[in-house]
Amino acid sequence: MPADRRQLANDELGPRRKSPGPFSYAPHFSKIHVMRVCLSAFLCLFVLIQPTHGQDFGALELQCADETASPAATIDACGQLIDQAAYTDLQDYAIAHFRRGTAYRANGEDALALEDFEVALDYDPYDYAAYIARGDVLLSIGNAYRAIADFTVAAGLEPLEPEPYVRRAIALQANREYAQAVDDLRFALRLDETHTRARRVLAWLLSTSPQVGLRNGPEAINLTSEIDQENADIPDLMILAAVLAEVGDIDASIEVYKSILDRDGAARARFVHYLSITDFLGGDEPDEPTLETAIRSCLQDGCRIGGPRSGE
Repeated sequence: MPADRRQLANDELGPRRKSPGPFSYAPHFSKIHVMRVCLSAFLCLFVLIQPTHGQDFGALELQCADETASPAATIDACGQLIDQAAYTDLQDYAIAHFRRGTAYRANGEDALALEDFEVALDYDPYDYAAYIARGDVLLSIGNAYRAIADFTVAAGLEPLEPEPYVRRAIALQANREYAQAVDDLRFALRLDETHTRARRVLAWLLSTSPQVGLRNGPEAINLTSEIDQENADIPDLMILAAVLAEVGDIDASIEVYKSILDRDGAARARFVHYLSITDFLGGDEPDEPTLETAIRSCLQDGCRIGGPRSGE
């Protein structure tokens, strides 16, 4: 090529670049690129190791696990462990979410508790306690159907524990499945005949069920034999009054209702409301004799104050 044409070509192409050697990748990995990679790696390491500073991490774990701590303190500690991705084992996350959910529940924040229990079960689908806890929340917010499912799974995980059967029975009762509820309670008592809650709920169902064929006064009275009327709380007195009415001792039942009225200032309004919606009282505020007459009529007719009405 003539010298002038060679020079023109060089001018068009620009100055020649030195050919890179076989191990030179400078065009792909510049110093700036390498610095960016290193900075990104450093930031990732910082995020991963930052929450696990020995003492702080240990203190948070202790606080999260402390059953005597306030709900707010537990929520805060467990929340920090969760938010900082402090664990490497999914089981630890399940426990942290369960503990925070329990604290939310104690704090009256059922929606947040439900979210945590569901996450806990995502991490550990065999967590008996989480199924019990989630079932309790579902029942409290009116979702008896899903609660029954959770208690059923819990019973499958711990078939010899009475608790899931008792809780399922309460959910079944809320879902108006009275016969199945009675079966569950009787089974729970075969597992533990001293289970107080099972005894009380079964006695109530056997005395108040709108399915009259399920009622069984003699069995119910045996289940309440340990109730001390002088020292019993109001729920137990309500059960005892219903049981006494079911075995035909109307006078004794009315005396228990009178005791409730004396001890609980809000009971009168509840009684009047129940007797009004069941048509044993008119619209006017009743005097004492009228209220007692209405209670007697209700009991003799088979209704039980506070119990489900016929058709429910």
